[in-house]
Amino acid sequence: MIDMLPAPVAMKVVEARGFYGAEPLDQLISAVHDGWVGETLALRMSDRTCLRYVVEWVERTGHGLVGVYPQHGYDEVIVEVRH
Repeated sequence: MIDMLPAPVAMKVVEARGFYGAEPLDQLISAVHDGWVGETLALRMSDRTCLRYVVEWVERTGHGLVGVYPQHGYDEVIVEVRH
């Protein structure tokens, strides 16, 4: 039997389920700007088309991508603020 590991617990949750287009990424960017170095944020989003843009933005800006965790009906992207 294969055990599925749960997503790590983030310090803050950014709720973007039900938002589409660039809105989930915009909410993450706002939370990162308000966050502090070392803080972990969990972006919960139901729009899978935006997932690629979120991951690219995190990598391009130098923040840490802890992981992408599929949940029931949404994805959870956990990000570490690095600057």
